[in-house]
Amino acid sequence: MTHNGGIEENWDEVPMMFRAQTEGSCQLQKVENNESKEAGQWVEEWTKFHPQPARDRPQIQDSSVPMWKRRPPKPQKKTQQDPPKFGAGVVTRPYTLSWRLATNSGQDETIIRPVIGAKGYPYYPSSSVKGAFSRACNKEQRERYCGKALSEKELAELPAGSLSTQPGILRFHGGYPVDTSWTQNLIDVVHPQQEKQVIDHSTTGVKVQISLHRVKMRFGISRPHLAEGDPEWETIWNIWETALGQGLGSRVSAGYGRFEDCPLEQVLLEVHLLGQGLASTLLDGKPGTPELRPNMFKAAL
Repeated sequence: MTHNGGIEENWDEVPMMFRAQTEGSCQLQKVENNESKEAGQWVEEWTKFHPQPARDRPQIQDSSVPMWKRRPPKPQKKTQQDPPKFGAGVVTRPYTLSWRLATNSGQDETIIRPVIGAKGYPYYPSSSVKGAFSRACNKEQRERYCGKALSEKELAELPAGSLSTQPGILRFHGGYPVDTSWTQNLIDVVHPQQEKQVIDHSTTGVKVQISLHRVKMRFGISRPHLAEGDPEWETIWNIWETALGQGLGSRVSAGYGRFEDCPLEQVLLEVHLLGQGLASTLLDGKPGTPELRPNMFKAAL
């Protein structure tokens, strides 16, 4: 392309994250011959600035060197790739995904990909945290913690021009992964259950989405003038863990968005699978890595 000033640029140098999802430009959701090269390139461009945590890298030592001569590993300096930090006064707790978390930024109609927050980290939005928290509350808790709409009687008692809503006492700050392990296994596959994909064998029936895999997330909530050790915090976190038990994000009924140690209170049927046979394959760069996915069993059921 030639711009004003005569500078030539190649369109293919534009990162895939900023390209339109169109034929010939970038189609992350398209899978051909069980490969998704464009999805792999998209993930590589996104994650190359987020190396794995140093503690996950094996320390290589020369066995021929005596222990007393070996130098201790240098402490890792903090870099701009460190996870974003919550501000002062924000109380946080970490929770670990039991499998995958799929959230949708809404940037494209054809692919589910996560919301990206500070420092290029995947981010679970504060508004979504508030929504999930609110659903797990009873009426009294919802009004106290999340706010409420004022009735006409309540509005009549206030000065003219007052807001028609009363804010809750809590502020929700979203959630971030605790380290850069989220960069692994981001490419996910989806098996749509529509008639066309299932019955018409001329199509692959497989699409790509970007989702977090077995990541530890840290969520933040704040309450002005409520000390971190106040007993009410236990009530607040119990409500949040109830929300986690119901699942976060998209495709919850297919097993996504579940967290360890946060079970769903009302379970109609629970099935644990361990078997061999027909299974989907991962798009992890290794040919034919099988995976038996919960949504496949759900579809059969």
